[in-house]
Amino acid sequence: MNGEYEAAITAHNSGPDALAVMARFHSNNPRFKKKADSCIKIPAFDKVYDLAIEERDPKKKKAYIALLDGILTEEAVMVFLNYSKAAIAFKPWVHGMYPVGVEMMLQEFDSVWVDSSSPRAN
Repeated sequence: MNGEYEAAITAHNSGPDALAVMARFHSNNPRFKKKADSCIKIPAFDKVYDLAIEERDPKKKKAYIALLDGILTEEAVMVFLNYSKAAIAFKPWVHGMYPVGVEMMLQEFDSVWVDSSSPRAN
């Protein structure tokens, strides 16, 4: 790539740690440096990220994460297209699960139950 394009599509994994996800946008990230033609350095992001990493107070850290999210949204360095995918498999003795879940978190686990035909029921 020579950096002259209108759009790009890429995929990233994520997880429960928001700062780990945000790390990919910090200019000191080695992956960022490899993709220098498709990344822009945002000094304000780097500064807030560095503060967030050092912060030990959970409320302050959460506030920094909100600021980081706002910086990425404002700079619009990419469009975040989120889609959830889940493959759900369960045994016939498990009841209350949706067979085609949009997201595992949307399962009503309070309603899930296992009947007496389960090998673990005895």
